[in-house]
Amino acid sequence: MRSLDAEEGAEWTKTTLEAEPSPLRFLESVESGHSAHDVQARIGELLGVKEGTSLRMDSQAKYGALGRGEGGC
Repeated sequence: MRSLDAEEGAEWTKTTLEAEPSPLRFLESVESGHSAHDVQARIGELLGVKEGTSLRMDSQAKYGALGRGEGGC
């Protein structure tokens, strides 16, 4: 990870595993054509992830957020 205007100073990012599903959320596409929101909601329900905690983003930004640990599960 690094600033868009920085030529140096990149740093590695990593995620951590959470012990409890309640603070977790899904990171998924805003576009329903790129994501199965109903299927993901059901998976979250089965895993005990709280309803309404989906973070919806588009483009490759969601993968950067996930890598920083900001996306959820």
